[in-house]
Amino acid sequence: MTEKKRGVTLDIIEVVAPDRVDGMRHLNVLKPNLIRINGVPVLVPKDSSIEIEPITSTDAIVVRMSMFVGELNIGFETKGEPLSADEKAEREVLNDYVSTQGAIITDAGLQ
Repeated sequence: MTEKKRGVTLDIIEVVAPDRVDGMRHLNVLKPNLIRINGVPVLVPKDSSIEIEPITSTDAIVVRMSMFVGELNIGFETKGEPLSADEKAEREVLNDYVSTQGAIITDAGLQ
């Protein structure tokens, strides 16, 4: 069965004490201290920004942010099969390259 692709659920939250919620809503200012992707909290650098492009009804929501990544996997997989030894080795080479050289990944591929 093919896994249905969908956008992530991104929560950008400021956790405040219950007695401060009403006052904070009137300020219309948010200083996030909790970021979740698909319900999983992620760490972001202290002074980094979160950029959200204008939202229209016909476009995807584009959000740019930095986050700390515990494990990065870039590579190929065979549909429906566990990674072979060759695929694991190739993924390690790609991960090593990206970790030392950096990368931009677009529809055209790894650059």
